[in-house]
Amino acid sequence: MIDDTAGSAAEQLSALRALVADGRGELAVIRLRRLLQGEPRSIEAQALLASTLLSLHQPEEALRSADAVVAAEPNNPEGHHLRARVLLQLGQASPALAASEAAVDREPLVPAAAPPDEDDRRLLIAGGAVLVVTAIAGVIAWRRKR
Repeated sequence: MIDDTAGSAAEQLSALRALVADGRGELAVIRLRRLLQGEPRSIEAQALLASTLLSLHQPEEALRSADAVVAAEPNNPEGHHLRARVLLQLGQASPALAASEAAVDREPLVPAAAPPDEDDRRLLIAGGAVLVVTAIAGVIAWRRKR
């Protein structure tokens, strides 16, 4: 049996994740709630609770935990992703979309980079020219086949 009541918060969370992975989500929920009584600001525990409740088809309770994650760390995209998943299970498509958009706004797909230098610009222009020429050739070939 896993003892998730001893050790650091990280060790306890690891043990609780193992419980969830072993299909013992109900027990994990009980122990996560106990952990959160002692450490109410544990965002990881709150997120694991929301995710576990969601997997147990308890979306109303999961939403409370997901909302707590977002309230505690509004710039963390993971909380917004979690909230979107819960809202989707609740059948609330518009709020789920808004939560997904909030997550994407906080998690840029392209990392910030330095502006291109002159050599980079030349490569970009040359690459763009190749794409344009390829596209034009494709259109010409398509028209000839018609």
